[in-house]
Amino acid sequence: MSHEVGPDDLMRLLDGELPPERHAAVEAHVRTCTECRRDYTIFQRMKGDLRSMAFENGNGPSLWDAVSRRLFRPSGWLLLGVGSVSLAAWGIVSYMTSPEKLWTKLATGAVAIGLALLLLSAILDRLRDLRTDRYKGIQR
Repeated sequence: MSHEVGPDDLMRLLDGELPPERHAAVEAHVRTCTECRRDYTIFQRMKGDLRSMAFENGNGPSLWDAVSRRLFRPSGWLLLGVGSVSLAAWGIVSYMTSPEKLWTKLATGAVAIGLALLLLSAILDRLRDLRTDRYKGIQR
């Protein structure tokens, strides 16, 4: 538009933000100018389309989610890891110093180590899949 009415004037007219004298001048221009009438109609449709969109409140990430993700989850994982390692170390020491036979200790130790390795491999596979998941940002 190369004349006195620009897109800002058309948007202000649409929103009812023009002073009364400017409102009358822009409205008269829109009635006579084909290009401005077309742009005004486009702006009206865009405004109607935006109003008809349904924005779901509450489904987006909240402040609490961000705090939880950045502070509480890492702290929880750290405490869980330290507690688990401490408990496992205590269990191993008390089991090894118990009066059980050596072959019983080795057999149950092999089972425990095998289960730990299987669990670790499953966790590592899941983490690898999460890093390469193309759809991880898509909500279901």
